Amino acid sequence: SSNSISAGNNNGIFSGSSHTVSGDYAIIGGGRQNNASGTYSTVSGGQSNTASGSNWPTIGGGFGNTASFNGGVVSGGYGNNCGAIYSGIASGESNTISIAGDGYAFIGGGVSNVSSAGKASILGGQSNSITASSQFSAIGGGFTNIIFNSTYSHIGGGGNNSINPGAGNSNTYNTIAGGYLNTANANNGSYVFIGGGANNIASGAYSFVGGGGDAVTAANRNTASGTYSSIGGGFKNTSGVGGGFIGGGFNNAAYAYSVIGGGVGNTANTDVAAASGTVTLTSGSATVSGFPAGIETGMLVVGTGIPAGTYIVALGFPNFTISQNATVSGSQTLTFYRGYSC
Repeated sequence: SSNSISAGNNNGIFSGSSHTVSGDYAIIGGGRQNNASGTYSTVSGGQSNTASGSNWPTIGGGFGNTASFNGGVVSGGYGNNCGAIYSGIASGESNTISIAGDGYAFIGGGVSNVSSAGKASILGGQSNSITASSQFSAIGGGFTNIIFNSTYSHIGGGGNNSINPGAGNSNTYNTIAGGYLNTANANNGSYVFIGGGANNIASGAYSFVGGGGDAVTAANRNTASGTYSSIGGGFKNTSGVGGGFIGGGFNNAAYAYSVIGGGVGNTANTDVAAASGTVTLTSGSATVSGFPAGIETGMLVVGTGIPAGTYIVALGFPNFTISQNATVSGSQTLTFYRGYSC
């Protein structure tokens, strides 16, 4: 059937059939049923492709692809949709870049991957997703991995892994290298790392899980919930408040800067209160007014308005300084713990 140049100036169709060109300076090179409606738009070939962005959208080939924003590029593949400025999809099937008010995103290939964050990349795999407010993040591959509200974060591969601080929260610089069903979910915390394994959770800021866990039984996961907490491997290990360390083994628990190398059923807990007292907090400030008897630099601080893992960094009577800003203002009773390796 015939080709159509329905509008525009200085445009052209070189070969093929059933094409439509309506943009100024638009070109269709060949193929069938392609549409170039954007200014300076190009469809080199393929079938049923549409280059409709306001300026410079480009489609190399393939079938049913769309480039609908300025400078958007789809090189090929099937049913891909590039809907953000100066973004690109190299190939694959049913991949989507859809970003309001931002762009510069990239999908390399795979199937049904979605990027909704500016300057974010998905290299391949299936059904991986980077949501809005996750700028500068990347997923290498795997399947059904998601980065949600976490900037500068990375999932290397694996399946069903999630970097997700929860609705209304955000974090940054988190990494899951691979594995299955692992979760980095430090609420408003950052710098979390999970190397691999299965069903593991790292929820404390600066927490680390190397691997291990259990792909079948979620209760056998390793959990690093304290700030600066670390678990090397094994399964059903817990490193809680105060940054405990567990090398491996099974069903071990470490709290408050304590250390377990391995084994079974061990608990290292230096969570014995050494001091307590009433002080005055100021929301957004690390300076605490008041000086309870017996406090020392390095003590863990626990109480209302004190983020998990907070410790004393400096003493200066009649005040002292803590490692994280208070989240409430007013008079509060705090408890102080000594934490030593054991």
